[in-house]
Amino acid sequence: MAELDDNGHELRGGLRYPWPQPPASGQAGEVAAGVWWLRMPLPFRLDHINLYLLRHDHGWVVVDTGMNTAQTQEVWARVFEQVFAGQPLLAVICTHYHTDHAGVAGWLAERFRCPVYMTAAEYRSLYVAVPGEQAPGWDFVNFYAKAGFGDEQIGELYRLVQNGHFRPLHFNSYRRLREGDRLRIGSRQWRVV
Repeated sequence: MAELDDNGHELRGGLRYPWPQPPASGQAGEVAAGVWWLRMPLPFRLDHINLYLLRHDHGWVVVDTGMNTAQTQEVWARVFEQVFAGQPLLAVICTHYHTDHAGVAGWLAERFRCPVYMTAAEYRSLYVAVPGEQAPGWDFVNFYAKAGFGDEQIGELYRLVQNGHFRPLHFNSYRRLREGDRLRIGSRQWRVV
C-alpha cells in the first residue's frame, strides 16, 4: 500500500507524486490549467525527458525541446496537431544547453519564427564542440572517472556522444534570461531561478 500525504498524493522516498502515472512516451497531458507535461522519448538508456507546454494568449510557449532525432520531430508534429491545434509556437525556453533539452530549439524557432530564451552561459555552452577524436582524451576520461564511471562506461559514453543526436540544431540569436527575471506566460508569472 502506498504512503499518502495529507492531500491524498502518493509519497515515494519522501517525494510527492500528484499524478499516479506519467504520460505515455511521446504523449502530453494537461497537469494544470494551461500547463501540459510532454514525455519526450530519448534513444538511449535514459529513455525520456520531461518537457512542458504552456498556453499563452493566442499560442504556446515550450520549456525545453528534446534531442535532435527524427523521433523527436515526429512527436512535435503530433503536438502541433493534437495539442496546439493550429495555434503557433510563440517562444522556446531552454533550461540548459544539454542536447536533450535544446537539441531542436533552432528547428522550432525557425519553423515558427519565434525567439529562444536561455541564459548567456547556457547559450555559449551550445557551441562547445563534441569531441571528435577516435578515442577520448585524458580530460574526458578524468572527468568521468571522478564521477564514478568505469573504463567500459566511459568508452560507451564517448561512442554515444559522437552520434549526431548530440549536435543540437543551432540558432543565431536568443533572448537572455537572468536570475530573478519574470516572464508572464498565460495567467501566470514565472520567475527565473
